Amino acid sequence: MDKRKLESFLARARTLHFAKAASQVNITQPALSQHIKSLEQSWGVRLFERDKRHVCLTAGGKMVVAEAERTVQQMNRLSDTVRHVAGGGSTVLRLGYVGTSVLESLIVSAIKTFRSSFPDVLP
Repeated sequence: MDKRKLESFLARARTLHFAKAASQVNITQPALSQHIKSLEQSWGVRLFERDKRHVCLTAGGKMVVAEAERTVQQMNRLSDTVRHVAGGGSTVLRLGYVGTSVLESLIVSAIKTFRSSFPDVLP
């Protein structure tokens, strides 16, 4: 999956305007059009309805937006993690406690909350 193409699609989906979308992703309008066309061809679905004056998302395009946003976010997190690891960094948290029935549910809940907030910290 090409992140640049997904970013082009999302910019156009947000703006519904070729020039504004191209500007947002720092490419030319023809390059943006090629990204959209490439996605439509590879996915086999038309993403936008176009006429001389208007652009709008198709039903299929609307269904794809949220997943494309999640995919770009995940790709960004992957890039951040790779840069972090390549720079010699690691994040490890080690905890120890003497179990007591009074605190156990509180500690388990705190650990779950921490892990969801900081997914890059290794268990």
